[in-house]
Amino acid sequence: MVNEWDLKTKYQVAFADMIEQRTTMMKFLLDHYGIDAVEKFFLKENPGWAEHLKVGTMKKVFAKLLAKLLPRQLMAKLAEIIIENAQYLVGLENIAITESTDDYEIISITDCPVVKQFKRTLKALKFQNLEERYICTFGCFPVLRQMSAVGNCNLLAEYTEKGCQLKMALKPKAIEELELAESEEPVSLKNGNP
Repeated sequence: MVNEWDLKTKYQVAFADMIEQRTTMMKFLLDHYGIDAVEKFFLKENPGWAEHLKVGTMKKVFAKLLAKLLPRQLMAKLAEIIIENAQYLVGLENIAITESTDDYEIISITDCPVVKQFKRTLKALKFQNLEERYICTFGCFPVLRQMSAVGNCNLLAEYTEKGCQLKMALKPKAIEELELAESEEPVSLKNGNP
């Protein structure tokens, strides 16, 4: 008789498999084609993939909201949508809006399960040359940045030891560093540092 997995087990296996696939892709590209290929795939092509999956739906939602909401309300709604859509990666117990002003919102992710799983995957597969923050830099942030752009917002990530803080600001009222971050091409990060 076959044991049927419960929903939690199915999710855990799918989550670990997704992180392992991304990790293996990063490793393959890095080893065979260099960091430029990793950046090209994850910073240019991966957000395009996200466009079809999540962002396309979000554009329809925002088209309806734009006429009805003030810019400040729109930014707050976008932060809620990001948190809601991030649940397949980060549970609500690990993500929250920690600061909210008229010009920006800060979303904090603590004890990030994606970072934890990436570290476990690196160890299990014995991958030596991938930095711990590659999953953030190449896996999460480009997709979240694409989602924020739909709501006419800039997004900047600051990495913490076990998670990150996402600073979202309206264009053009963005925080100075957010404007700078948007005007430049994404840079590769080494454990969260340029």
